[in-house]
Amino acid sequence: MDETINDRIRLLRQRLRLSQRDVATAAGKPREWMVKLENAYSVPSHASTQEALAKGFGVPFVEFRLYLAGDLTLDATAKLCAPSQAINQRPSRALTKAQ
Repeated sequence: MDETINDRIRLLRQRLRLSQRDVATAAGKPREWMVKLENAYSVPSHASTQEALAKGFGVPFVEFRLYLAGDLTLDATAKLCAPSQAINQRPSRALTKAQ
C-alpha cells in the first residue's frame, strides 16, 4: 500500500517525537486540525495548509512540499527540522510545570 500525504504527516511527526498538539500549536492551529489531517478527514491540498504544516514542523516550505509529494525522504526531511522542534531540545512538560 502506498503512503498517503496524511500518512507522511503522521510519520514525520512520529519520527520527530512530537505530539499532535506540539505541531498544531507551532502552526497556530488547534490540535483537532492535526487529528483531521492525520486521519484523512482532511487533505492538505491548499498551499496555506501546507505552509502551516511546514511551520509546525519547522521545515522549509519548499522541502516540505517535496516531502509530501514523495520526492524527499522522511529521513532527509526530519534532518531539516528546526532545532526548536526536536524533542531533545524542548523542556519536558514535567519541567515546565515545576517552574
